[in-house]
Amino acid sequence: MKVELDHIIDLLLEGGNTAPTAMMIDKGDFITRVRPGWGHRKALDLSYPHEIERVRMQRANIEKSPVFYGTMSDDNEHLENTRFIAIAESSELLRNTKSGGEPFTCGRWRTKRPVLALSFVTENTYPAVNNSLLAALRTLYSQKANLTNEQRNIMERLNKEFTKVVKPGNEKEYLLTATLCHYLMYERTYSGLPIEAIVYPSVQTGGVAGVNIAIRPDVADEALMLDRVLEVNLHVEGLNGHVENVRGLDAEFNEVWREGSV
Repeated sequence: MKVELDHIIDLLLEGGNTAPTAMMIDKGDFITRVRPGWGHRKALDLSYPHEIERVRMQRANIEKSPVFYGTMSDDNEHLENTRFIAIAESSELLRNTKSGGEPFTCGRWRTKRPVLALSFVTENTYPAVNNSLLAALRTLYSQKANLTNEQRNIMERLNKEFTKVVKPGNEKEYLLTATLCHYLMYERTYSGLPIEAIVYPSVQTGGVAGVNIAIRPDVADEALMLDRVLEVNLHVEGLNGHVENVRGLDAEFNEVWREGSV
């Protein structure tokens, strides 16, 4: 696996002809991260998991190596889209196709400086989905005229890995993308700069509304600040679901509004 992975990464970053799309998350952009339940009263509670021993393998991180998972929309005016993605990615009800209610706390984080990310969106990533951010990343990738056939083949293989549905209990199916992301963010660079984040589509929403981002924890500590907090309820009945906004809080967790007050 290690030899194959090194070969894949060498091809992806071959010379100055990088296959993934490099993108800069601008200073002042918003990233949404969701945590199950209510009652969180510290920014630390809404950040990446700090109990290392409990961190399991996911799509962009290996076991015992946390990352800050968040969601981004096409612009900072449609943050309800990021909440939709983050809740869909986190919901046990949706993942297990069960009905009921599920509380979540949504943290809106603002970037204090630009963050360098690599995108694994290709021209074949949910091509029928009308999502302007995803469409822009598809276009940027399609304009890479100098990629070799081998690079394109690897990117399409990785596209399938980043977009495949993994059922609960089968987390080992994340091995390729998780290990790839770990090595890129911790052992490789882009144009001499550290790779700080990985961008990929949301599988749970089928690419709709925005994209996922996985950020190195040291970068999250230094480059992100909590901006607002929203407590919500997810209601699921069969194939239908909706999110009810319950309470808004500021970055110090002071109540700003409550359901029925606005």
